[in-house]
Amino acid sequence: MEKFMQQTVADFSDNTGLPDHLIVNHILPKLPVKPLIRFKCVSKLWLSTISSPKFAKSHLNVSSSFPLQLLLLTDNPFKSMLLPYDEFNNLKEPVEMDLNLDVCVQEHLSDCEFAGSCNGLISFCGINSDDVHFFFICNPSLPQQHREIIFPSSEYSPKGHWFGFIPSINEYKIVALLLCHGNNNNESSLHFYVFSLSTGKWKRIYDLDDFFTVYETISCGETAMINDVLYWSLRFPDSTDGPKRVIGFDLVNEKMKQFPWMDWLSDYSCAEFFIMNGCLSLRCNRSSDGVSDVWTLKQYDDWSSWEKLFSIHVPVMNVLSITPTGKFLIQQYSTHQNMKQIMMIDPSKDDQEQIQGNTYCPGEVNIWDAVTYVESLISPFETNQVH
Repeated sequence: MEKFMQQTVADFSDNTGLPDHLIVNHILPKLPVKPLIRFKCVSKLWLSTISSPKFAKSHLNVSSSFPLQLLLLTDNPFKSMLLPYDEFNNLKEPVEMDLNLDVCVQEHLSDCEFAGSCNGLISFCGINSDDVHFFFICNPSLPQQHREIIFPSSEYSPKGHWFGFIPSINEYKIVALLLCHGNNNNESSLHFYVFSLSTGKWKRIYDLDDFFTVYETISCGETAMINDVLYWSLRFPDSTDGPKRVIGFDLVNEKMKQFPWMDWLSDYSCAEFFIMNGCLSLRCNRSSDGVSDVWTLKQYDDWSSWEKLFSIHVPVMNVLSITPTGKFLIQQYSTHQNMKQIMMIDPSKDDQEQIQGNTYCPGEVNIWDAVTYVESLISPFETNQVH
């Protein structure tokens, strides 16, 4: 099929007499990534165009018309899966994802964990065979392209991390909570670093021991970014001595921000930020009955506009992801040939109409998270060249 598409587009270019700029600006950006990579051999013009950061960005801008996909994360980061679905939330069969990495590169990573996915780029945090901690960024659509970012010091080990794109400044950044063990390894302190993919440099922002108290549990594992602010999900300690506050990090100014506490949060054991329909939202969990309530901030600049939308009766551990439109991706064991059932549900609907789609994956595959994924031509090395 792809060979047919390649020949068809090439013949179309030769026989219609269309100007090259129409094909390059209006036809090629609307094609999927795999055939575009093959189209590089059509001509020198197509090769230089498709390989350019400018084209990669224009292609990414129309990617919303491409098939929707979720990246299913497993215990083995090199054995993750892609879960396609359509606009009606019908789930297709998961397929194993190829990161397009040399075997020697995989063997070099003795231990790594997922750090984030954005615009086709996937980031891992790992430790190599020389016991050196680093971040690893690749684009599975671009064979053999990966970037390694060494920690700012060998004394650091990872406590938490986030990777993403800040549209207002056209910048990719890594946010890292790094634990410094010190010389005698008896004392440790928590430091906050930011790495810019455009400058290629680490910047130390805070010594977090001076900002957070012993009562607060912090992690970058469950965060949400909207309007240039990264929000920490909340874990409420048993002690009542801890401060009651919501904490965010301004990714542009690189400053911590504090937001007023909402009294209704005291009814929950924990709360996780996510983005739903373009609004900052919270999934708040009650340990007493396993019910999660979903709240959303109706007006971003009005912190008093939080509104409870609905409740969902699904164990927290079974929720893999929440899509940008507020659909819940959940998994549960099935007696069907030792398979796991994956379902997309809409909690805002009546019980009989909640299930939007379902599929199955092998029972031995341990899926622990899912994130939105889009194929792209963005290179981990050229993120500072796209304007």
